[in-house]
Amino acid sequence: MGTVVLNYLAHKSGDASQQHSLLALDDLNPYAVDLLSSTKIEYSGRCHSRAEHISSKIREADVVLLHWWNHPLITDLLVRHRLPACRLALWSHISGSPSPNNFTLKTFEYPDEFVFTTPLSYFDPEFVGLPHELKGRVSSIWSTGGVERLADRSPVEHDGFNIGYIGNLDFTKIHPNFVDICEMVDIPDVRFTVVGPLTEKLVQMVEASGMADRVRFTGFVSEEQKWEELCRFDLFGYPLAPHHYGTCDQTLQEAMAVGIVPVVMDNPMESYMIKHEKSGLVAHSVTEYVEYVRTLYLDQGLRRTLSRQAREQAFSVYSLERMSASWDTVFTRLMQREKQEKSWPMSGREMTWEPHRVFLESLGRHAGVFVEHLNPKHVSRLTAADQLRSLGKKYNWSSENKSTVHQFTQFFPEDTVLAEWSRLMKGSEEKSQ
Repeated sequence: MGTVVLNYLAHKSGDASQQHSLLALDDLNPYAVDLLSSTKIEYSGRCHSRAEHISSKIREADVVLLHWWNHPLITDLLVRHRLPACRLALWSHISGSPSPNNFTLKTFEYPDEFVFTTPLSYFDPEFVGLPHELKGRVSSIWSTGGVERLADRSPVEHDGFNIGYIGNLDFTKIHPNFVDICEMVDIPDVRFTVVGPLTEKLVQMVEASGMADRVRFTGFVSEEQKWEELCRFDLFGYPLAPHHYGTCDQTLQEAMAVGIVPVVMDNPMESYMIKHEKSGLVAHSVTEYVEYVRTLYLDQGLRRTLSRQAREQAFSVYSLERMSASWDTVFTRLMQREKQEKSWPMSGREMTWEPHRVFLESLGRHAGVFVEHLNPKHVSRLTAADQLRSLGKKYNWSSENKSTVHQFTQFFPEDTVLAEWSRLMKGSEEKSQ
């Protein structure tokens, strides 16, 4: 369960005018259970297999807020189950590109309101092509876990020059040349602290580069430990992969709130969040990124100025109070609507929703190669299989998570079509006949 959801619920728990309850389709982690219990918010875990329980709680609610991305269990719930009459908002936790972290026309059609976590999503082609009536039901609220928690945090003294990274270490998020970029940073006494759940590939790349003495991996840490590490950074070195799935990065917000100057690539999300030369530095190339790191190492005055301005921006934009007020406006607007049953928009005749067809629905117009492999019309099945193998080599399709066919296979292992697509995209199956 995400920090944004939990901190929002904790924030609203003292509001007598609202009563919240939480349903998690999968397991709730210990942190979520502790926080929810301490705030006396009603909650239920592993609800995916409890359809009647979900329906019962939806019937009781004045408003239903679904935290949405192309997760297998979320997509399965929406596609295969008719929801009882409700007022429903979907809050997107993806930016809309690249696939499989994409929007679809049907996803916009389904709820009463669709809410982006970043204005960046207004530029997504799927939104741009929507009919005017549907666009009127879409809005944006910056997603935040609340930078107020960091009001008393600030950089602390430490040895050397420490460049830090916090976040997902999967190459769907981190720059594929991350290790090479670190090698290019030629600064005396430089050290790199990498905070996040370890991936074997990244660790092996660091060891092979001969940089193991300069790169420290912490693995997964608690929120408190994460902030302690953050306060010992001199810079927040955050080179992410081009076209990654992020929307309104929480760790980037936190770094700015503490006053750790971020240096980022000019990907859409970072360019939208960081004001170049005001709250950080935005590089147009790896070479420029390395130059900016060196500039900030040499120019402590510039670093102090950007630190102050980054902190001001963070507390102005990424306030939990501001996000909460925005949601109250959405809830007030929804309360003016009549409750209606929700069912997945159909195209033509009724279908049997096997898990692989649910996966295709999650992709919308991006499902072409999978559809061709399932029911060849324009190319042979052999050609489609080769195209799937090629697609599987791309970082956004190779992850075991992040809405890929591999993640769908984990949740629906009995589906032989999903299993075949997963094997093909991993390159672990002989060519289809």
